[in-house]
Amino acid sequence: MVENFKQALREIFMPKKAREESKQDVSAQETAKAQAIEVSVQEPEEAAAPQNAEEKRQEKNKAARQPVSADSEAAETKAAGQAANIITKDTRIVGTITTDSKLVVEGEVEGGIDSKNIVVVSGVVCGDIRCNSAEINNARVEGNIEVIDRLQIKSDSKVKGDLCGSEIEVSGSVDGNINASQSVKMYSNASVIGNITSSSISIETGAVLQGSVGINRQKDQA
Repeated sequence: MVENFKQALREIFMPKKAREESKQDVSAQETAKAQAIEVSVQEPEEAAAPQNAEEKRQEKNKAARQPVSADSEAAETKAAGQAANIITKDTRIVGTITTDSKLVVEGEVEGGIDSKNIVVVSGVVCGDIRCNSAEINNARVEGNIEVIDRLQIKSDSKVKGDLCGSEIEVSGSVDGNINASQSVKMYSNASVIGNITSSSISIETGAVLQGSVGINRQKDQA
């Protein structure tokens, strides 16, 4: 209480100019204090930004320096090895084609095809086809087709020759005998003029077959 009384006396008897200067000092101190608080809050954020940018740059450089794994290299090599040889629509080849890669025939081939991979025909082939698997799609083939695995004769395709493989599916027209070690499936839009021999035969309603059907019974293993 005594201190409050003394403060009141000083304010009463203090000259007006001194009181104004005292108020200005207090105002200046409060402003400086507020600025100091603002700087103390902003400085860590400003300092953190370069640090975050530096960390991101270091992580990017680290990722770039990481070696490519063996699995990735193997996948890239495998993809490169499966590149297809394409015979375009405006191309006509006379002679036998031998390849280890996938073969796509969009043009015309007068000669046989021998491949250890898949053969996809959407053009014309006049000759025998021997490969691992084949897909005849909206194409014309005059020759026998022999595959190790799967053979598909799709819609609007015409084949004049014998078919031989493990699994044979027919949606187009075949003028020849069909011999499959596992199964033959004739879809509703299929037409076959010839004999069919297989362990399993499926014929959808609407399919046309002119020939005999023989079922190979699988021998029981001892």
